Amino acid sequence: DTASYCQNESATQLTPNGIGINWYSDAAGTISIIAPTPNTNAIGVTTYYVSQTQNSCESPLDSIKIVVNTSFAPPFANDTAYCVGATAVPVNATGTGTLNWYLVPSGGSAIPQPTPSTASATVLDYYVSQGTGSCESGRELIQVTINAVPSAPVGNDIAYCLNDIAVPLTTTGGTNELWYTSSTGGIGSATAPTPIT
Repeated sequence: DTASYCQNESATQLTPNGIGINWYSDAAGTISIIAPTPNTNAIGVTTYYVSQTQNSCESPLDSIKIVVNTSFAPPFANDTAYCVGATAVPVNATGTGTLNWYLVPSGGSAIPQPTPSTASATVLDYYVSQGTGSCESGRELIQVTINAVPSAPVGNDIAYCLNDIAVPLTTTGGTNELWYTSSTGGIGSATAPTPIT
């Protein structure tokens, strides 16, 4: 028989089925009267031995293997944000075990590693754990925010005479503007340009 625990999980005293139970600390038959409680502090496999006695006759020894598996803390993950229509990449996290993805904080079934949709402005919640089976960690929340794309500011056309004193350009209804010298590409500047006359 085999039983599994996660590292540092509370264990219960072993209770096999049988009559006149005898416990042994090794296969050679070194008797131990008290039923053992598995130690889950260390990862690995421990084997216990047990027999039963009926009518003064003792059975052969049977083994009970206790497997202690690694326990996992939740993986590390960062929230992220996109603009509507941007190309998204799969949500990711950093961990030491197998990553498991969910749409709910508890219960539910694991899903494939998700790639968020950027079709509309919203906040998407994903949850990730690490580990397998009974030794799966708790779930870490990852929020993906999809921000609406603001409308373009309205530029105010202006005319100067040659050698007039110019002032920085302005827009109507704009906030946090970036100014460019071409209609596509380039690097924007937060400082409004002053025309050269």
